[in-house]
Amino acid sequence: MVYSYYYHEKKCILSKHQRDCFGYKDKVFSITNIIELVHPEDLDEVYRLTSNAFNTLYAHPESLYAFKYNIAYRIKDKTNGYRRILRETTPLLVDSYGKLVCTMSRCTDITQLGHHREIKAWLSCSGKVIDLSNEFNNILTNREKEILHYLSEGFSSKKISDALSISKLTIDKHRANMLRKTRTNNTSELIKFAYEKGILGP
Repeated sequence: MVYSYYYHEKKCILSKHQRDCFGYKDKVFSITNIIELVHPEDLDEVYRLTSNAFNTLYAHPESLYAFKYNIAYRIKDKTNGYRRILRETTPLLVDSYGKLVCTMSRCTDITQLGHHREIKAWLSCSGKVIDLSNEFNNILTNREKEILHYLSEGFSSKKISDALSISKLTIDKHRANMLRKTRTNNTSELIKFAYEKGILGP
């Protein structure tokens, strides 16, 4: 499915001759129609990754004229089942103020590839590819990852400080920094998050 999204009107226009796999009967529909089809378990992460992608773009305005945003997630089809799709979004029109007016998105069914619960997103702009899915892996320092590994093994701050020959206060500061960076509330949430994001291996 290929559609264009007009930002000011919050309307999508379905390209001609598209197979109606999502159940659209009209050529023009609201962006909320697409949002409502996203799997409930995927919605928050899709929103977060997409917001991060466009925040990155607006921080580098020259990229707005030539970028490619890809994200894979689950979406409901017209049979009320879920398919995993790869959505590729590219710019069509930018106004004189450097704001996006219109983008084009192509949705490809990738259900057959498996990994149904996995949400992946990456942004191609300014000659580089940014893996948005692993952003937290990139913002943790090597020392923080080392401490995180010990935490996942059930070590206390005192035992970690003994193992690494650094003070317990330093360990506690690293732990607080990791909670802040990953927006988690406690060690259990931090470890769960780290496994889900691939910061910690299986």
